[in-house]
Amino acid sequence: MIRLRFGLLLLVVLLPPQLLRAQSWEDWYLHSNGSHLYVTEIGRGDTVVVLHGGWGGEHSYLLDAIAGLESDFHFVLYDQRGSLRSPSTDSLISLDQHVADLEALRETLGLDRMMIMAHSMGTFLAMSYLDRYPDRVAGLTLAAAIPAHMDGLAIHPEAIAFTERPAVNEQISNEGLDVDRIANSKEDSKIWKIRFAAANIYRVERWPQLKGGRIFYSEPANEATTRSMPDSWNFTSRLREHPYQITVVLGDHDFADWKGTQWTATAGDLRNVKLVMLEEAGHNAWIDRPTRFAEVLRNALSDGRHPMDATE
Repeated sequence: MIRLRFGLLLLVVLLPPQLLRAQSWEDWYLHSNGSHLYVTEIGRGDTVVVLHGGWGGEHSYLLDAIAGLESDFHFVLYDQRGSLRSPSTDSLISLDQHVADLEALRETLGLDRMMIMAHSMGTFLAMSYLDRYPDRVAGLTLAAAIPAHMDGLAIHPEAIAFTERPAVNEQISNEGLDVDRIANSKEDSKIWKIRFAAANIYRVERWPQLKGGRIFYSEPANEATTRSMPDSWNFTSRLREHPYQITVVLGDHDFADWKGTQWTATAGDLRNVKLVMLEEAGHNAWIDRPTRFAEVLRNALSDGRHPMDATE
């Protein structure tokens, strides 16, 4: 009995705070076309499938984005094909296969329609899935959303310049680091993470809160999917036809759509698209504006449960 209690205590200590708050956690593997995709389920309530960003990225960084909502929603997160805990050969990685994996997940979960919360490149997967399976999607929440209409990916010059703002070097200096004289691997990792934060968050001093990158990212998986993407796309018509609310959440300093220029134009033409701009926030807006992001996310998921005509 003592050993059993110690083992349970050890398990509780090892689980991250998000899972402890959820009081409900499960992980398993989804079998889909020759690959095994790592899946995590957290929380209770209506199911929300969460799509991480970055082809070749992984899902754990989004635990902070959904933190505090686990008592109201049942979140299903997974590492996409080729990612950290879902290894796959390059020949089996493509945009079409990512869409097929998401459909396989929906079928396994037994959902007629699924609510989707997506971040960054995960929003492109969400819109691609909606385009292929419009009758199997309920509410959509697109955070740091890739533009719905675009001729190839491009980053605004001001967004590139923003990554070199004085605050970045000031933060490196405040940490007692010297980019010209890196003493060890720990210092090198800190400098890299601060520069990684410069691209993803407005408040670069919060760099320790940023998760992901490096070993959490597979360049081959990214390249395999990117090669399969179209040179241009336009999901506008499909978004317009969707009977559920689509909420787009953007930081005003998000490189995916700098100042929200493209989504502002798109949302203006679509009654079912609600655009929420967060001031002084970047690509990972929940780090810059945690309280406001949580409020927006809760409202978006609540509104996405039913068709718009049923709630108007």
